[in-house]
Amino acid sequence: MKTAKFWMYLLSLLALALAWTPDARAASAPQKSLDECTGGICSIYVKGWAFDPDASSQSIGVLVYLYVDSGCTIQYGDVRMLAANVSRPDVNQAKGITGEHGFEADIPISNAGAYWVKVFAIDATGDGNPQIDTTRSVTVTETGSAVEPVNTVVETSNTVNVTKFHQSYPYSGKATIEYTVGGTLPANAVAEIILNTDDASATFVQSNIVTGANSHVIDFASSFGGALLLTNASFVVTIAEGTGGGGSSGGSGGVQLWENGPYWAECNVGATKPEDYGYYFWWGDTVGYTNTGSGWISVKDGTSISFLSSGTAGLTYGKSNSQLQSAGYIDSTGNLVAAHDAATAYLGAPWRMPTSDEIDALISNCTTTWITTNGVSGRLVTGKGEYADRSIFLPAAGYGYDSRLYGPGSFGYCWSSTPDSDDSRRAWYLFYFDSSNFYRRNDDRYYGHSVRPVRGFAE
Repeated sequence: MKTAKFWMYLLSLLALALAWTPDARAASAPQKSLDECTGGICSIYVKGWAFDPDASSQSIGVLVYLYVDSGCTIQYGDVRMLAANVSRPDVNQAKGITGEHGFEADIPISNAGAYWVKVFAIDATGDGNPQIDTTRSVTVTETGSAVEPVNTVVETSNTVNVTKFHQSYPYSGKATIEYTVGGTLPANAVAEIILNTDDASATFVQSNIVTGANSHVIDFASSFGGALLLTNASFVVTIAEGTGGGGSSGGSGGVQLWENGPYWAECNVGATKPEDYGYYFWWGDTVGYTNTGSGWISVKDGTSISFLSSGTAGLTYGKSNSQLQSAGYIDSTGNLVAAHDAATAYLGAPWRMPTSDEIDALISNCTTTWITTNGVSGRLVTGKGEYADRSIFLPAAGYGYDSRLYGPGSFGYCWSSTPDSDDSRRAWYLFYFDSSNFYRRNDDRYYGHSVRPVRGFAE
């Protein structure tokens, strides 16, 4: 009996070992092939296919690692993200699957020379990201100067001409768009920059355009979580008259929600439609920041910031009203001056941030409902009586603290222009969430909150 039990024990160990062989573990990892990988004139061409057997109808991502072969050593060069979303009926037929699983790209390269290329498939279910075939060696040649990394399309409006257009960081998570504007600018001119790629389409706005050189930093995110490959991309720049939050108030001069009340913009500063979150500001800030997923960067020049009291975001934190006035942040009314008002900075006068009294008036003169519009949750604010047919939507944009964005889709915060005179650390803001909470409260001035512009004054 003991001998039989011993052999049964050995057989069970053998079964466990066989169950955990590398081949067995790799059974659910992506299947893939690198069909072509060649160097050309200022480019590297790759073509192949990849899919995850655990989600075989779903397209997955592909990472292309480029290494510079300097002769004696191989130096790290760059990483490109591709989508395996090209139709490959031959693969589907051979593997008995559906969906689109091919990838193909002619990747622009600025410098000629020898490169090593490694391509990896990104597993959709976390079973590992295997290399697709072997590492390839290619040579990139050039004739004259390197090709432009993206194709650009420039449009004009009114009498404004965009005469220069350059995308200087084609393969990272951000890009600097530079352009020169000439001609006669309309009032409160804004530049609307639209990106169209195979992976994404987004609109970005920079306000207060002046004649001459301008630049704007744009953040990109791939649908697969990495840097967005900007090949097959185009940018359209148009110059137009700004009328509301972040360059657009939804096509109007704002919405008056009660008699003799101010007009409220239909979008946050930095947004182009009501459900967009827009930019985030510390109290007294006029730069504006956006979150990349790993931190906050300026929408003006791409510099990093943390929403903490110890850094730039804490410049107004701990200052009394008299200190704020001496430093030029507030005027004799106790509210931010135009030079430190985010709404005025982006849209120009008469747009400005609401005062704490105007936030109180908004709360008392309107009804509110928590809704979801176009997939975005927030508060619908509607006037009463003869103003019951007028409303604005405040998206639950969350707030910025340290390097993170907290509570998007659940909470909303909009700064007022009024500091808390009883607490030198805080300023007043509008706070809202769920079905019953819509009120004014104070918060530390270094937090990153939205700004909803108003114009006009209550009579």
